[in-house]
Formats: sequence, structure tokens, C-alpha cells
Amino acid sequence: MESGISENAMKLLHYAFLPGVILLSACERDNAVPPPQTGVVASVAAVSEPSLDRSRLSHFHWRLHDASDPEGDRIDALFGDISNRVQIDFDEDRLAIIGGCNQLGGSYSIDRTTLKPGQLVQTMKACDDSLMRREAALKSHFEGELQIQLSDSETPLLTLTKNDGSALIFEGINTAESRYGTDSELVFLEVQPLRVSCHHPLMPEHECLQVRDVEYDEDGAKVAVGEWQFLYQEIEGYSHERGVRTILRLKRFPLINPPADGPGVAYVLDMAVESEIREDNIPATAP
Repeated sequence: MESGISENAMKLLHYAFLPGVILLSACERDNAVPPPQTGVVASVAAVSEPSLDRSRLSHFHWRLHDASDPEGDRIDALFGDISNRVQIDFDEDRLAIIGGCNQLGGSYSIDRTTLKPGQLVQTMKACDDSLMRREAALKSHFEGELQIQLSDSETPLLTLTKNDGSALIFEGINTAESRYGTDSELVFLEVQPLRVSCHHPLMPEHECLQVRDVEYDEDGAKVAVGEWQFLYQEIEGYSHERGVRTILRLKRFPLINPPADGPGVAYVLDMAVESEIREDNIPATAP
């Protein structure tokens, strides 16, 4: 008989130790520090980052509220004339910036919380030094990607931050489409240089604008004009300058609940397409 442990006994010892080995391995895995998120896992985490609701951008005119450079100091060049404040407007895939010397515009895209402006184009006017400095500051801020934040407050704030830390903060003002809740019709009105007295039951000393409809063909040629008539209401966004004849492109909104003694539509300025300095009104019999 050979001395030592038999082959069967060795097998029993081997299986007896297995639970302990398995348990020890499980404990080691439980206590191990998990590796950092990399590769596919990190990509999944990044995709879960909430995206900005870009549809909200087009519901507001965004007027400059505050601006700071990388050191946190106010960018004074962007402020000044309150009648010509810096403003951004967005539609589905384009933006427009006004308030400098020239109007700036171009395409844009949004990737989660990053605004990526395209190449900006501009009108070609020359202005005084303050407006040129404002325009240069605006163009500089919109070169390259911007981090975009949109608050959920009643008056929303839009913050656009560059990589160097400089930031522009805009306050949201409801667009006419948001306020009136209806679709508009584009119309053209020619406005006489001078206001004229007109009878109004609620405003005895009221002076009206004299206007007439203007029609253009697809090539932009004027093809018809209407009769001159009083416009008792004001045109939103338009400030009449005495002695200047203008043709305006307007958005005309039907009012959902118009007042009994008021107009049934609202006019909102879209743009001025023609202007002329005159000392008197065009005769009412003009075609």
C-alpha cells in the first residue's frame, strides 16, 4: 500500500476549496474601483445630455440685456443708443443680428448646448465710430462656437458664451406671432410724408397717416396702387418721420377678439422698402 493522499482524496480537497476561491474572487470584484467611463459608455452618457428646445428661439426677439468680457467687465461698445439696441432673431435655420452699423445674418446649427454660427454676411453701410465699434464687437463674438443657455423664467434669458468666457445675455421679447396667436399676411403700404387731421370719435384732435396699398409682381416691379385712405391706428415698430414718404412691408394680423370700436387687424413693421424726402403729400387724385 502506497503512503500519501489518494487520487480520490485529492479530488475531494480540490472541490472543497472551489467555493472559497469563487467567493474570494466575487469579493475582489465587488471591492474593485470601477474604471472611468470611456469609449462607448462615455458616448452614451454624452448623448443623454439634454438638448436645447430650439423652437423657443423663434418665439422671441432677443434684445441685449448684459455683456461681459473674459475678465467679467461690461462690454460698453455694445451699448449706447436705446432706440437701436442689439437684437437677435432666429428662424428655423438662420439668424439675423441688428443694432450695429450693418445688419448681420447667416446660417446656424445647434448641437445639444452648442450654437454653431455659419459665415455671417452683412449690408455695406458706413456709420459713425461708435456703431462701427459695436458692429466689430458683435462680429467678434459670433466667430466660432458658443455655449448656449436658455432659462425657463417668465421673461426668458438667452446666454451665449465664448470659450474665453466672454458672454452676451439677451432678454426674450414675444414676437408678434406669439402675441397675436395667428398667422400674418404680408402687405405693402405707401405712407404719405405728412399726417393729416381725421375725425375719430374717441380722439377729436387725432391726426392720421394717409396710406394706400401697393402691389408688386414676382420680379419686384410695382404693378398697382390703391386709393389713399386714413389709417387711424399706428403701425407697430414704425416711427413716422415728418416729410418722408415711405413704402413699408408689413405683417397684417387678424385680431381674434377685436374691440367693438377698434380695428380688426394689427399692422407690424417688417421692413421699409422705399423712402423719399418730400415737403408735401402726394395729391389724393394720384394714380
